[in-house]
Amino acid sequence: MEILNKYFDSLVFQYTEEKQNYVIYAAAVNGLVGGDKMRCIIAFVPAHLGIQNKARLSNLPWKNLQTRVCPKGTYKLSIQAWKPPLLNSDIPEVMLSVNKREQNYSKYYVDSKCKEYFPFEVLMVNSPKKKTVYQYPNSMNLHWAIDQFSTVFNYIEDQAQLPYQSYSENKDTRIGFFHNEDSKNTNIEWI
Repeated sequence: MEILNKYFDSLVFQYTEEKQNYVIYAAAVNGLVGGDKMRCIIAFVPAHLGIQNKARLSNLPWKNLQTRVCPKGTYKLSIQAWKPPLLNSDIPEVMLSVNKREQNYSKYYVDSKCKEYFPFEVLMVNSPKKKTVYQYPNSMNLHWAIDQFSTVFNYIEDQAQLPYQSYSENKDTRIGFFHNEDSKNTNIEWI
């Protein structure tokens, strides 16, 4: 968790809404996307712990983090200046390798030496406009994955209760994700 907290340390996250027992905090960042889109980092915090109106990511007890491209107006957020940090001793290089490809996402795992300090399931959400499961490479580093703004990080410790979960983990749990393709009237779509 610490790596992602440091990665987005300069941003202030704003309380946006409560859904499905989670409070959604979001921050919008500058980026080269079309006029009707914005880049967002979205943190899901258990509802009983989501008490702050604004906070840094490191001050939020989040369980799921997503980097997504959203329609403008999805949340009333000010665009914040943000530059991805460089690799250094505080943010080491984390390599991800594909584990499974599904219609809606590709699931990645972290190599065993990184699991100790990066305990996440990483899902790269596929664009429904592209009719293939091969939308992402077999391996990538964390910086590249974040920069795609189609990324979901599930904290492994509490995986059974997360707002976005892969089918393989629990077939009875609905998959919820921040919908970012041409949607103007919903923030989270549950499948």
